[in-house]
This record gives sequence, structure tokens and C-alpha cells, in this order.
Amino acid sequence: MTRYRFAIAASSGISLLAWSLPAAAQLEEVVVTAERRESSLQDVPVAITAYTADDLDRFQIDSVNDIDTFAPSLRVINNVASANALNVNIRGSTEAGGAFLFSEPGVGLYQDSIYRRMAAGNLQLADIERIEILRGPQGTLFGRNTLAGAINIVTKRPDPRQELSGSATLMYGNFDTYSARGSIYAPLSDTIAVSVAGYIREQNEGYFTDVVSGRDATKSDFQGFMTSLRARPSDELVIDASLYASKNDGDGQNGQPIFLGTAQNALARNDQVARGRAVRNGQVLETFSESDTIGGDLTIAYDFGDITVKSLTGYSKIDDAWAVDFTAGQFGSPNPAVRGIAGFFRDTAGDIKQLTQEFQLVGTLGATEVTGGLYYFNEETNQRITDTAAALAFLPGIGLEERYRLQTTSYAAYGQATWRFSERWALILGGRYTMDDKRLSGAKEASPFATSVTPFLSDEDFSRFTGRAGVEWKLSDQFLAYATFSQGYKSGTYDAGASALAITNVLNEELNDTFEIGTKAEFFGNLRLNAAAFLQDTSNLAIGQILPNGVVRQSNEGEVRILGLEFEGTWAPTERLVARLAFTLQDAEWQDVGNQPPTGILLSEAVAGVSDYVVTVGADYKIPVGAWGDLTLAADARIQSEFYTTSGHRDLPANLVETFTLANARAALTSADRKHQFVLASTNVLDEEAHYLTINFALNNTAVRYPINPRTIDFSYTYRF
Repeated sequence: MTRYRFAIAASSGISLLAWSLPAAAQLEEVVVTAERRESSLQDVPVAITAYTADDLDRFQIDSVNDIDTFAPSLRVINNVASANALNVNIRGSTEAGGAFLFSEPGVGLYQDSIYRRMAAGNLQLADIERIEILRGPQGTLFGRNTLAGAINIVTKRPDPRQELSGSATLMYGNFDTYSARGSIYAPLSDTIAVSVAGYIREQNEGYFTDVVSGRDATKSDFQGFMTSLRARPSDELVIDASLYASKNDGDGQNGQPIFLGTAQNALARNDQVARGRAVRNGQVLETFSESDTIGGDLTIAYDFGDITVKSLTGYSKIDDAWAVDFTAGQFGSPNPAVRGIAGFFRDTAGDIKQLTQEFQLVGTLGATEVTGGLYYFNEETNQRITDTAAALAFLPGIGLEERYRLQTTSYAAYGQATWRFSERWALILGGRYTMDDKRLSGAKEASPFATSVTPFLSDEDFSRFTGRAGVEWKLSDQFLAYATFSQGYKSGTYDAGASALAITNVLNEELNDTFEIGTKAEFFGNLRLNAAAFLQDTSNLAIGQILPNGVVRQSNEGEVRILGLEFEGTWAPTERLVARLAFTLQDAEWQDVGNQPPTGILLSEAVAGVSDYVVTVGADYKIPVGAWGDLTLAADARIQSEFYTTSGHRDLPANLVETFTLANARAALTSADRKHQFVLASTNVLDEEAHYLTINFALNNTAVRYPINPRTIDFSYTYRF
């Protein structure tokens, strides 16, 4: 607990220092929709990090994978199987099988309040108004799969009340990387405006070299497009419509083989990876990741004065495919004949179709703020999976094509009321009732020794009530304190690793009960200090494990308790300097591990996916450059302590991600009229050699780690009008 006392003392010291300093600059007010209504960030009794459009540039946030820079308790990485799928961890909750199209995450991803799949969630970002990261259960206002939090990406919309505007950016960087993005926002009349935005990015040289083929690895290609329309037929009615499409291709996930006992790199250099050879029916198989997405949304809002009624409709279709060698060529093997051969190669293709419809009511009735709604969600996923495993070739079932089809229909009704019963105090009460119907069908092997696939069929219903209660105290316009109890849950689903006979045994919902106290404060307009302390109990965890026989097993096991402290501080002592500090402290313990096999989870072991601490510091400094404009120098560094990547890890070094620091730097020269900007930027400026994920099938003395990207440097020019 020493580190908690130190952090609290440090926070208090910063607060006391702030009282003695004169105001010299003003921090920008940030508007968020964390409670499904527009509010100031400092007035919302929720632990939330918000990135504005300027923040996205300042912190070099180009994709969803980058958004954890200054967000406490958040870690975002690529999924172990697909470079286009995300593995998002908030307050220790993460998803074990995000590349399976029927898995369910513990953190909800939304674009303009419309739910999105994590399977193709590693979106490149262009023309974003802001990103909101809500920490803690959001089961009342956002619903299913917000067990530990929610991420909402808010795109920039056109407006007929604004003038013609737009921008174009060209970038070139090392690894022969280039990108171009552009957008235009145009009023067509007094009531209608449209926008068009596009983004392409191509990396022609890989960050690493594949020792098996001798070719570059981790090359990628992205194209994205979005067009939006806003109509304001009257002051009361606003209609927003958009269409979007993206294509995200690359050569997939590429790992480094490590020795099981020592966790040392089995290759000669850290700039090397291995993609083992796999052959099926005489055809050589390559690793890759491909995702094609198309979709659209329609939002209609009518303001009746005290009440606004809104309809939100969204549709999307994702075609997703990937292939990966989970053993990185087995280079840890003492047998030279095995090295370079994929011990376990998996390839898959599938599609996802989603339709959502939500009716929402937001308003104020006297002293009470009310939010309520009805929600409908329909999703169909289809996926084909085929394994090629040289190390398990003696099993007849290896190589059989598995097929899955999952149809999900969800209904929900929700409401929340905030009663401001005095000038400074308010009471919060809310709840949501959700019903899910899931129908799974397909065919796969019934046992490892099967020579043909067996059909399966399951139809399951899930239902859950989640609630929220709290109190907030507004000491002044600059200080808010709150205490809340909130619940969230992750929808029940199926274990992809189970046989045809066992897959219909469902995984039940994971549940999260969180008590949280927090403060939000501003001093002198130039110092913002936000903190939250929480006690979180997560039960019925659906935990994925790789057992000694190579079987991937997922089951509802036990309960985890996490005590945590989060802090975000922003200080602008002068008009030129802005300094930032964010940190997370977490103490996680197993409370119960259920009926585990002898090789399973130990009650005493460290909880997987949880770092004891994460600290980010950063600053930017603006220097006038004569009459031309100004030069802004920015830098940040994030230190993340070690964590284990799998439950039942037995403290093995091969299952550990060690502590590492990631630093970034940026210099931006901006003209006085803000039309021209030249930027020199670098990520991982210290060229840290570390890894963000390990996977351990323990085949031929080899586990696999996934390295962070090396230092990148790029130069860009932006023109705005």
C-alpha cells in the first residue's frame, strides 16, 4: 500500500502547489456525452478520459490501438491472432478470444454511439471530433458488453450553420510509409450540409524480418472513406446520416519464438520474427490479416424544449479473414529439423452483419435530469476455421474445416434519473434490463481423433438487470465529488475451443459490481485534477487457458477483486506550457478460482492482465517564430509495469510481459493563420525493445512473444482552409 500513499500525497501536493500559483492560461472546456447527453467533462460523475481533435494530433493517435497513451487503467493491443482485431483491457477486464467472431468483449466499442465489433476494431482515425473512454461498468446507459467500460468514437459532422472548411495532410516516414488524408465540410443551403473524408496509409517495408522466408514482416495497407449529411429543417429537428467503408490489409501477426524455460529470444536478433512454414494439400500457407467494412448510420433528434427524443439506427457488414502461426516456427526446439515449421497454424474467414435501433429520450423535468430508451440489436456471424498443426499431425481431426454460425438478438429498456434536490447535492438512480437470444449452429470434430465433423445446434436465452446508484456533491463550479455503485455484465456466449459435443454448454455472463468515489477539480482555470478510487468485484469470469495437452479451454471460473486508484492532471502554468500526468495503481487478487483442474489457476497467483502501475507523463511547449507562427515541441512517456498474459501462468517467465517504457516526441510548426502546419514526429523515440503480449502453447520448447514496434520517424504537411 506504500505506492498508494505516495500517489495520494503527490496528488495532494500538486493541489496545494496550485493554490499558490497565479493563473496564466486557460484550459479548454471538453464536452462529452458519457451520460448520453452533452455535458462538460468536469460535471460528469464518471471516470472518463476524453481526447479532443487537437489531443489526437498532439499524442500521435492514428488508430484505436494508440488511445491508451494518457488514459488510466486502459491497455489496447492487437489480438494474438489478427492484426485487425483489438484486445482492450480496462481495469483488468479483457477479452480472451476477440478474433473469434462470436466472442464477447468486456469493453464496448462505439462509433457515434453505435456498437462496433472488436474483430475489425483497429480503425485508422481521420477527422475525429473526440474519443471518450469511460472506465467502470456502463451497464445502465450503454448495456451489454460494457462490463468494465466503453469507448465512444465521435466523428466530426458537417453543419449548415458553419462555413466551407476542410484539410489535406500528406505524410512520409521510415519503413517506406506514406499516408494521405483529406476532408471537406460544405454547406449546401441554410439547412443542409455534407462532408467527405478519406484516408489512405501504406507501409511498404516491415518493422521486422521473417527469418523463414527472408522477407519483410508487418507490412500493412489501409484505405478508408466516410461521407456525412446533416439536415436542420428547423431549430428543433436535426438529421445526421453517414456512410463509411474501409479496407485494412496486412501480413498478419508476426511473433518471436522464445525458449520456454528462460523466455529468451530464440532468434539471433530482436529485429527478427518467424512465420513457420505450413503446407495443406500441397499449398504453402501464408500469414495475413484482412478486414473489409461497410456501414452507415442515421440519427434523428427532435428537441421539444425540456425533452429531446432521438432515434439512432446503424448497420454494418464486416468481411474478416486472417491466418497466423501460433508457434513462430518452433525455433526453441532442440531438433533442427523442426525449426521453421509451423507447429500450430490457423486460418479463418468469416463475416459479421449488425443492425441496431435505439430510441432515446433525454431531458430535464424540474430538478430532475432524465435519460431513458429502448434498444434493439441483431447480429449474424459466420466463420470458417481450419487448423494445420505439424506437431499434432498424428491427430486425425487436425485439418478438418470447422464452421460456425451465430445469430444474436438483443432487446433492452433503460433509464436513469439525476435528482438535484439541493443546490449542491444530487441523487443518481438508474437501471437497465436486457434480454439476449443466441442461436449457434455449425459443425466441427467431436474429439481430437475424429475423421469427420459433427453438426451442433444450440438456442440459449440470457437476461440480466444492471443498476446504478450514486450521489454527487458540487462544492463549487470548479469542484465535484461523487460516490457510485454500478453494475455491468458481459453477455453469455460459447467456448470456441470446445468439441462439437461440448460447445453447446454455454459460457454464462460475467458480472461486475464496482464501488467508486471520485473528484473532479479545476483551480484558477489552468489546473485540472481528476481522480477516482474503485473497488471492483468481477465474478463468473470466462477465462481462456492453454492446457498442457495443447487444448484451448474457456470456462466460467471464480471471482477477482481489484482495488484501484486513477489520476489525471493537466496544468498550464503559462500560455506556452502544458504539462500532463496520468497514473493507475491496481491491486488485484483472486477471491475464488472455482473447480480448477490440477494444471489450472492457483488462488495465490497474480491475476492475468493486470499491471500494478502505469504512469504517463508529458508536456508541450509553444515557441513563437517571429510573425510567421509558432513551434510546438511535445513529448510523452508511458511506463507500464509487468503483467502475466494468461491465467494459470505458474509464474513462468514465458508467460510474462516485462516492465517497459514507450516514449514519443513531436515538433509542429504552425503558421499564424493556422492554415499551414509542418510536423516532425517519432514514436518509440528511444527505440525500446520490448513485447506487449505472449502466447504459450508449449510446443517443442517454444512460446511466442509479440514485440512492440521499433522507432518510427515521419514528416507531414497539413493545409487547412
